[in-house]
Amino acid sequence: MYRCIADKGRGSRLLLTGLLVLALLAPLNVLASVWEVSAATANARVSPAADAALVTQLERGEQVQLLARQGGWMQVQLAQGSRVWIHQSSLTEVADAAVTQREVLRLSNFSAASGPVRLFGNTEKMEIFLPVSETREMLDATLSLRMVNSIALQASRSFMVVRFNETTLAQVPFNPNQPISDARVRLPAELWRGGFNKLTLEVTQHYTDRCEDATAPELWTELDLFHSRLELTHRAVDRKLTLSDLSSLFSPGVGGYQQALLVTAPSAEGGVNTGKIYSQALPLAAQALALRRQYASLELQHRVWQAEWPEYEERVAGMQNVQLMQAFPYLSEKDAAPFHVLLGTRDELQALLSESELSKISGPHLQLQEVAAIRNARGELLVPGGIRLLVTGTTETEVLDAARLLTEMDDRLNPVPQITLLGRELNNETLPVASGQFLHPGRSYTFAALGAGTTSFQNMGQNRLRVNLPLPANYYAVESDHVELQLDFGYGAGMGPGAVMNVNLNGEYVHGLLLSESNGAAFRGYRIRLPVRKLNPGLNTLDFDVTMRPELVVGECAGVPGTHLIFQMLGSSTVTLPKAGAVAVQPDLALFGATGFPYISPTAKNPTEILLASEALTASALTLVGRMAQSAQAPLEQLQLQVGMDQRPTGHALVFATPEMLPQDLFKEWNASLGRTQVWPYRTLNDLRDGLQSGFGVSRAQAETRGEVLRGRIHQQGQLGDLGVMAAFRNPYTSQAATVTVVTAQTEALLQQRVLNLVDSSLWSQLRGDLLIWRDTPENIVSMQVANRYELGERSTWMKLRMTLSHNPWFWLGGVLLILVLVSWLAVRLLRQRKAAMEQY
Repeated sequence: MYRCIADKGRGSRLLLTGLLVLALLAPLNVLASVWEVSAATANARVSPAADAALVTQLERGEQVQLLARQGGWMQVQLAQGSRVWIHQSSLTEVADAAVTQREVLRLSNFSAASGPVRLFGNTEKMEIFLPVSETREMLDATLSLRMVNSIALQASRSFMVVRFNETTLAQVPFNPNQPISDARVRLPAELWRGGFNKLTLEVTQHYTDRCEDATAPELWTELDLFHSRLELTHRAVDRKLTLSDLSSLFSPGVGGYQQALLVTAPSAEGGVNTGKIYSQALPLAAQALALRRQYASLELQHRVWQAEWPEYEERVAGMQNVQLMQAFPYLSEKDAAPFHVLLGTRDELQALLSESELSKISGPHLQLQEVAAIRNARGELLVPGGIRLLVTGTTETEVLDAARLLTEMDDRLNPVPQITLLGRELNNETLPVASGQFLHPGRSYTFAALGAGTTSFQNMGQNRLRVNLPLPANYYAVESDHVELQLDFGYGAGMGPGAVMNVNLNGEYVHGLLLSESNGAAFRGYRIRLPVRKLNPGLNTLDFDVTMRPELVVGECAGVPGTHLIFQMLGSSTVTLPKAGAVAVQPDLALFGATGFPYISPTAKNPTEILLASEALTASALTLVGRMAQSAQAPLEQLQLQVGMDQRPTGHALVFATPEMLPQDLFKEWNASLGRTQVWPYRTLNDLRDGLQSGFGVSRAQAETRGEVLRGRIHQQGQLGDLGVMAAFRNPYTSQAATVTVVTAQTEALLQQRVLNLVDSSLWSQLRGDLLIWRDTPENIVSMQVANRYELGERSTWMKLRMTLSHNPWFWLGGVLLILVLVSWLAVRLLRQRKAAMEQY
């Protein structure tokens, strides 16, 4: 529970006042580039006078380029290039982020299907959801479709309907004589809304006038999503931003920021200040932004602010202090990002903030500001502008608390520009935030609690209900346990042959039910038991595929349309997980990519060290850590960012360095090496198949030791070229079970680029094994399992026994036989003793 104080209006008033002062005090050579008509209409004249000839009238919202000032008049350049004079009372300064932006996006970017999609039958539809940031206003949108239809279709009765947010916009006819076609449909700006917008593409297809088979194979249309495109024009909304807009600013949809700059204080020597703000608060702030980006990657950059540099005096010559305080003079031209986070204590920020802003900092403090850049008459950037998120406090600990608040707060509850933290209450400080993102062993959950409320399907066809089961990364249950489903569902009368419900777990068929009752049926507590071994650590998908077909009718050309069919799955259906331990097999990059484990654990807060060979690798580390937080949907909480390779990691660690900076003893217990010389386990010399068993209960590691499995390595001297390499193995510097993950490339610049490639979903989803090698495309990726595995988690003898017996069922047979032998021996011995005693009497 958080207790905060917020100033709803003061920050906006001060910002507005500062901008007005800036406009009044600015010299003639300091001008903002973009202005917007704020009045209903603005008169554009040939000269700076009220009685000058009228050139044209501009409507509210039109943007112009500012060229010069004279008194209360501004010379501006219109969109068509002509220059006119407009009185300043009709114009409002526009921040850089609000400039009109045009994008062309592939339709496949918004669908799981990246290539062609086929629509079959008399009628079938495809729904695509287009996310748009709530801080952007759509001005124009055009949909370009590329498709191929069957040549058997009737031209007069076959077409595609395009709907946007349930509004029909177009009916595109199919021509069997010209089956390959393109169509352009305008999506009106007034139909767009912030969040998800539904685009429906529905086909109606016929090949004859009578006795038509609704499922005939010649009824098809193919959509090429890769070459179908969206042409969008949008701009920032005309309102003041608040902290509630943070999630929208980094929305994974259209208009969301794809990169952000994090700025910290310099050291006394001008380099990076590696204190608590850099080592702990900076990674938390980076993860907070990445979590708001959800599933889309976020490029993070890092700089220290500059109080002075050679060209600084020239850039700010003639400006007043109030002007500089209302802009961002501490950023260089190359850092002119639309969004940046400024982290520092109140004392450190004295040279950057005004007295009024400093006076607000009385504790852990967050503040969102939007300021226009300052340019000269030629449009050259003098002082960068944009959006700034201030993360500050009176001490380094308070800055850390503010960064932690940023990772945990619900943006919707903070429609104000700034808040100050008063207190934080948590019933169990040992539980990580990630524990609330996963299902817990031994508990039951309703479908509604898992985000799948009561769902109904109507009309004949195929439908799918998906229920996500996010399990802890270290979820381990014995092989004999089961997951139990108790389903509440029903279907209506009139189902015919071919009506079924199939259940798939992670794409594997596990159960089926024929919907054969002609009068319909309703089930409560329908029980399905699934072997727990079919569940994977991390996200699991439980799919209910329902196919509905109407009953058959006898007679020529007789048929039932199937509009009466209905199936309903209730949200009261439950899934019950068996009790389990907290054990995971390491190293496993697939598990790392899916959940962030072992650096993000659902059961404990694992301290993690991030070792950087140099300060220049900070951005690479922050970008990767942000992607890990997205995978777990929770931040790494106990994180230490350290510069220098002198210190050896004592637990879980991430290492970022070029090959020549990596210590050679780091790889002493691994089957490869990435230092000044390389050791590669080439595939030709190794049998790298997983799960290899040899003999009676002999593990792979034992088989390798005995020489039963081919193993070999090549030592060579060379460079990595343009490769990026990620390797995970056991920490050689500690006796405790811990994992080290090394990320390296030949140069620091290339390492940054390869990390950006890696965090893209197309590559991130291919993490496998413990050695990953990649370039810039998903096709150029190689993964191998070369290290010996080990268990990480509970250390109880009972769990070790359960794990051993679960993976080696022959041990059960051996144990049973041993018990039988002991019982038989004991029985024989007792019988002999009794016989001897009887003979004595």
